[in-house]
Amino acid sequence: MKILKNVFFIFLVVIFSYLLSHPFGNIYATIFHDHGSFVNAVVIAGAPLVYILFIPFIFTAFGDKKKYWWI
Repeated sequence: MKILKNVFFIFLVVIFSYLLSHPFGNIYATIFHDHGSFVNAVVIAGAPLVYILFIPFIFTAFGDKKKYWWI
C-alpha cells in the first residue's frame, strides 16, 4: 500500500502542476521577460516549475520511510 500511496502523490502533483502552471508561468515570464514567440511559454515553463516545487514538498510532508527515493 505504500507504493500505491506514493503513486497517488505523484498523480496529485501532476494534477497540481497542470492546474497551477499558468500562475507560475506568469511569474516566470515576469522575472525573465520571456513570453514565447509563437508558442505560449507561460504554460510550458510553469508546469515543470510547479512539479519541481511540489514533489519535494509533498513527499517530505507525507512520505514514508523511503520518501527521498521517490523525489
